[in-house]
Amino acid sequence: MKIVICDDDKLFVEQIVGYLKKYSAECSKHFMIRTFYRADHFLEYIFNNDVDILFLDMLFKNEDINGIDVAKQVRKNNHKIKIVFLTVEEKYALQGYAVDASGYFVKPINYDNLKNQLNDLFSELEHAAGFAEKTDKGYVVFDFSEVMYIETESRKTNIHTISGNYISMRTMKEQEEIFCDRRFMRCHSSYIVNFQYIRSINGLDIIMKNGDRVSLSKYKKKKFMDSFMEYLDSYLLV
Repeated sequence: MKIVICDDDKLFVEQIVGYLKKYSAECSKHFMIRTFYRADHFLEYIFNNDVDILFLDMLFKNEDINGIDVAKQVRKNNHKIKIVFLTVEEKYALQGYAVDASGYFVKPINYDNLKNQLNDLFSELEHAAGFAEKTDKGYVVFDFSEVMYIETESRKTNIHTISGNYISMRTMKEQEEIFCDRRFMRCHSSYIVNFQYIRSINGLDIIMKNGDRVSLSKYKKKKFMDSFMEYLDSYLLV
């Protein structure tokens, strides 16, 4: 497990490193920590190294790049890394949704809030180890973070991922038991969607980030929207 902090405020970075070491001791979690004070130095590193969790500054004072731009470059090659933004401004919070951020902290950071966020991130990373599925293309190992939505296909299911579609032998009910963490929700008898890939919701149409349209049941809409808004609210961690 590797955690990276990229922020141009050295004193703040030292504080976060101290919190991470405290968390490691309290929760018996073992991980490596790397720190970067410039975005360009971090980008040189990330393209040749694996990182699990990234704490990323939103604004870099002496560079012509911001945290969203950095995250977009990271996402071109890495859809698994958990990104948490750091800033003094609340107004950028929802921008993080466009790059599938896992959270958003407004400085200064409270240790207890950081601890809660880390607990969620570690839980997601452990759950995201993947699952094997018998499909029309043979046995395939999927990462949960790569699945955009699941669709009923006769008595089978069609798993739509960022790399392609796969017909699974499982029923929708079986898939619902597998896709049970907070990112996924059944929005219709024929669909389960991953919140992180939703671009917009218009009436009973869910528009995914790849342009696909998914149906939203009017009977499930209220509960679905409540859960979706709760998911969005989790970006802002003060």
